Amino acid sequence: MQPIFVTGIGTGIGKTLVAAILVEALKADYWKPVQAGFEFGTDAEWIFGMISNPTSTIHPEIYRFRMAASPHIAARAVSENCIISAG
Repeated sequence: MQPIFVTGIGTGIGKTLVAAILVEALKADYWKPVQAGFEFGTDAEWIFGMISNPTSTIHPEIYRFRMAASPHIAARAVSENCIISAG
């Protein structure tokens, strides 16, 4: 399966919901490399709770930042750099 990248501008516009629908329908894996803001749980935790298929894997984030902001701003607030390679 080819990777699918879900993107959008802003909070609360449905990116995580769309990702959950895709994960469930395609029995795909999910990975959000950077979670910025998780007072009420992470996106990965939410998706895990929404899917019912046993084949999808929810991969852990590389970075978690408490500040709910764009990843580069949340990282800067704690003097950290986000470095993600295609591997």
